[in-house]
This record gives sequence, C-alpha cells and structure tokens, in this order.
Amino acid sequence: MHLPNVLLFIGFLIFDMAFVVLLYRWFGKQGLYGYVVLAVIACNIQVVKLVDIGPYAVTLGNILYGSIFLTTDIMVEVHGKKEAQKAVWLGFAAMLLFTVYMKYAIWLKPSAFDAAQPHLEAIFNVLPRITVASLTAYLCSQMHDLWAFTLIRKYTGRPMLWLRNNAAALVSQAIDTTVFTLLAFTPLHALKDTPGFASWAVVPGFESWSTVLTVWWTTYLIKVIVSVSDTPFVYWGRSIGHKMYGTEMGAPLAAAPLRSGIELAAGL
Repeated sequence: MHLPNVLLFIGFLIFDMAFVVLLYRWFGKQGLYGYVVLAVIACNIQVVKLVDIGPYAVTLGNILYGSIFLTTDIMVEVHGKKEAQKAVWLGFAAMLLFTVYMKYAIWLKPSAFDAAQPHLEAIFNVLPRITVASLTAYLCSQMHDLWAFTLIRKYTGRPMLWLRNNAAALVSQAIDTTVFTLLAFTPLHALKDTPGFASWAVVPGFESWSTVLTVWWTTYLIKVIVSVSDTPFVYWGRSIGHKMYGTEMGAPLAAAPLRSGIELAAGL
C-alpha cells in the first residue's frame, strides 16, 4: 500500500521539524550547525524530483530548505545574529563544495564495469545557471531572514516570536523563490546562438513565461505552508535553548529585556 503524497508530505514535515529541535536538545548548537549542512545537501538532491501534492506538481526539497530557516531562527533567538550567520555561511560553503566535489566525480572517466555514472550525471550534472541560481537565492534569502528577524525583535522584544518568525521567513522565502526562479528558468532565447552560453538560454520545459510563473507561485505556496508550520517548533527550540544555555540573542537571559520596544515606547 502506498500512502498519498499529501499524507507523506505532512508526516515528513512534522518529523523533520521535530528532528531539528531534537538535534538541538541532544547536541546543542553544534547539532544545528550539522543539520544546516545536511539539509542544504539533501534538499539540493531532492529538488531534481517532481511530485504531485494535491493538484500541483512541485519539486521536492521545500521542507528541508524551509527547516533551515527554522534552524537559523532558533540560533539568532537564543545565540545571537553572529552565530546564526556562521550557520548560513557554513551551509553556503557546504552547498558550493558539494557541487564541486560531485562535478569532479562526474568528470572522472568511469571504469568499463561502472554502472553509476549515468545516474550521477542525471542528478548532479545540472545546468550552470541552476547552480548559480541556487547559491545566489540561498545567500540572499538567508541573510535577509536574519536581518528582518533581528530588526523585528528590536521592536517586539521577547514576546511575539511567532510574528518575527513568520514575517521574516515569508518575505525571505518570497525572495528565495523569486531569485531562484528568475535566474534558473527565465527563457533567454537571445542566448541560443551565443558561443559558450547556449546552455544558459532555455531550460527544457521552461520555454514560456507562463510555466515560469506557475512554478513560482506553486513553489512559494508550499514554502508558505512549511514556514507557518514551523512556528510551534521555534517556541520549543527557544525553550530548550533557554534551559541549556541561559542566553537570549547571545546575552545572558537575565539581562534580556522582558518588555518589548513597543511597550517601552508607550510607557507600559
């Protein structure tokens, strides 16, 4: 018996978010660093597969990618922006090196007895523009998320974690989806006859703008669901961080302001 994709999607969403927090509980912030590397690599492998979620055909990897935002939000809430930035750059380095290493594996001439080469090529021999789009979108969206999360927290203080978590992530996911979709799939018919850039012209299946726009909004819809769903897990992660480290935004918990900036401004 094969479960419907929607149930598998929901089940994996809950499992993955819970696993992030449990890694934090078991290994501390080092567990979150390790998870970012795992998620970046795994989601870039999953993304090559299309699946049907309800009436929509979407790429895999959205849950894992969304959980990176959960990870960095816990990091910045408990340990501060600098620690979260380390996680972002660690993920970027992992993505870049993994791409280079797998390209190296493909470039090596296979043995006559090898059966893996065509399968590796199918997964890792992606178009250059998709690699560039993935790296650029990751860095832009993650850095915006940390900036927006920190900015909102200056005005809300400790309360309203749900607001800064969702507001920062939803805008950052829109940036990620837009940057990646435009860089990876925009039809560039003028490059077809340009030496050295023919492979950048049109990605197979994305010959028209209507297809590009459809991929954009269906992908963002899934990311919105993932982002909103991680809210209780952010609270759970913050609770664990407070107990383990006694810090908030990298400062001792006792020194963290109990009132929000809005409350202070109103004299409450």
